[in-house]
Amino acid sequence: MPSEKYENIIHTVLSGKIWRMELVNNRKNGEHFYAYITISAVRSDGGDITHFVGIIEDITERKRTEERLIIMADHDPLTNLYNRRRFQKELAYWLEHSKRHTDVS
Repeated sequence: MPSEKYENIIHTVLSGKIWRMELVNNRKNGEHFYAYITISAVRSDGGDITHFVGIIEDITERKRTEERLIIMADHDPLTNLYNRRRFQKELAYWLEHSKRHTDVS
């Protein structure tokens, strides 16, 4: 992570806000996983920051499900080809693209 990102996290948490972000992280074995990270400051009764609490939630299954739903919305489950709605959208795009890039001189 770039140092600017760390500075942003520190500034956000020290200002009393909660910092949240989804990112791809690595396990000790090198495997990638999606994580939702939350960091916040814990304050004493006097209002001083005493420590920070960080929570890392593994959201890999949720992200995989989202990816599958996106594919299912555009593809026929039997053939894995674009469904009619997506085919018509792609056809319109490529027809417009060909009109703009066809030399009619």
